[in-house]
Amino acid sequence: MCSERMLDMLRRHTPYASGRDIEGLKFLRGLDGLVSATMKDPREFSSVYVPACPAGSAAFAASAAMLSLMSNPSLFERFSNLAHWILRSYTAEAVSGASTWGIFHGLAKLGQFSLRSFDLVWSPAELMPMPDDRYDFDKLRSPLLRREHLARGKQHKHPVSRKIASFLLGVEDILQNSDAMVFVTAVGGMPFANYIRGFIHRAMVLGLHALVLACMDEMAFERCTQVVQGLSSSSGSDLSRRILCVAATEGHVIFIKHAFLPFLLSAAVDTVWIDFDTFILQDPTPAIVAARDSPARELPQRSRVRFGSFLFDDAADICGLSKICDPRQHWSHNVTSSSVETDLDYTGVEVLVTEHWDARCLNNGLFYVRASYRTLTFFTLFLKQIYVNPYTDNQNLFDAFLSHSTLDAAVPEARPVLRYALLDIDSKFGCAEGHMNKASPGDPDGLVTFHFWASDFRTGRQPGEDTQRERIVARNGVERVEKVRAGKDQLFELFFGEEAQLGYSSGVPAAGASFIEQARAPKPSWKGMCSVTAVGVEELVDERLIQGEQQLIDWQAATA
Repeated sequence: MCSERMLDMLRRHTPYASGRDIEGLKFLRGLDGLVSATMKDPREFSSVYVPACPAGSAAFAASAAMLSLMSNPSLFERFSNLAHWILRSYTAEAVSGASTWGIFHGLAKLGQFSLRSFDLVWSPAELMPMPDDRYDFDKLRSPLLRREHLARGKQHKHPVSRKIASFLLGVEDILQNSDAMVFVTAVGGMPFANYIRGFIHRAMVLGLHALVLACMDEMAFERCTQVVQGLSSSSGSDLSRRILCVAATEGHVIFIKHAFLPFLLSAAVDTVWIDFDTFILQDPTPAIVAARDSPARELPQRSRVRFGSFLFDDAADICGLSKICDPRQHWSHNVTSSSVETDLDYTGVEVLVTEHWDARCLNNGLFYVRASYRTLTFFTLFLKQIYVNPYTDNQNLFDAFLSHSTLDAAVPEARPVLRYALLDIDSKFGCAEGHMNKASPGDPDGLVTFHFWASDFRTGRQPGEDTQRERIVARNGVERVEKVRAGKDQLFELFFGEEAQLGYSSGVPAAGASFIEQARAPKPSWKGMCSVTAVGVEELVDERLIQGEQQLIDWQAATA
């Protein structure tokens, strides 16, 4: 028998479903209780309710799938498959009740939740010619064999592949040093195109050996080309041998970002991805080499504890972090792969990544990859999976591919389990959300890079700090302190604007250095689990109201 309560709630709240604006909060709060209560015993739902009310069950499953994208993405596949199974098994009944239950309205809303469209423009044929034996590929790192490998790439049928191979063949460090790195970033649109000169100028001053800029529109490509030519003329050195502008105007930005990685790895060159909204204070190469060769901890830990889609080190870790201490509520999880590992595989760190400042999930705005057949396989599979799973966020999936802090159904069992380590975000690779480096910006002991990333919160959790900054106490009793803030447009101007560039020769621009110093913060006392979702909206609104000394919203009443 169909539930009138479920029908009423779906009718009232599904119209608010949105992954792009605050109205989605009404959907989230309105249906969260219903979905949680119903799925406490999914056996009753599937064996009793579905046969009794197929149309209502299908509408419920579609709404639950949208809800999972906002609060727990790992459940999305479960609910979307449930909706598909119901519609396939009870087609006539579902169509008959579709108008009453709004099934097709819910499915249309679900389509709007996809994080990107199907617009990947890439083929494995773009990779460099590969040797038959995978271990022969790893030998291409030697300077002599790499030179021959890149020379063959000059005859590549794909124009972009041919252009990049020719560029790499002209970089002396890549031809002489087996551990040489190429840095790659992407830029497009306004106002970012205005700061291409600052980014390239900074790379020139620091002497980066190889930098590839993927230009995502014609304006960015033209600006990049003009900048390289202009700086070459003014500096008296040919920057085109160190900096390459590549037109990458086809496909979604996320695909563009990850489509460059397989080719560069197939060229047998170690690769560093760095987001364009990052200021480089000093050449990152020495810090990356040190982190790779002497990691504080090699990951992943193969034997873990799992709760839902989140991974923890052990029972003590999950108890201390989430207060879930009953062993009946979590279970053991072993990180496995069907990819064969042998004694001939490289046994050191293959990838370096950064976590978020105050949470465990990965921020893929900066990462290093050692070129090998294993990493090439990994990132080719990764590109495929973010293409065929338009509901999967690339950062969550990257985290799950490495088995860092979360699980995702889109991770194939065939992907190699790479050995990786964390870069030091406290004192080396900082961000606008916070860092702990006390040295002056530009000092050899100071930060290496500064990512403009920061959460939307205007306060940070900094208990016990002796500061004059504004303090607020959230409804859960946690004290938060006002943090230094600036929009990305301001930060780009501080670090890459015309005035900022005047200070490059002597070090870090004064205004930028001042902001970096103000962004110092105590180490977070607690780093929770996280994923890129719409959760946290309530706390964000609460914070604004408390700062304005306004009365807090009764969320249950507001979203009823």
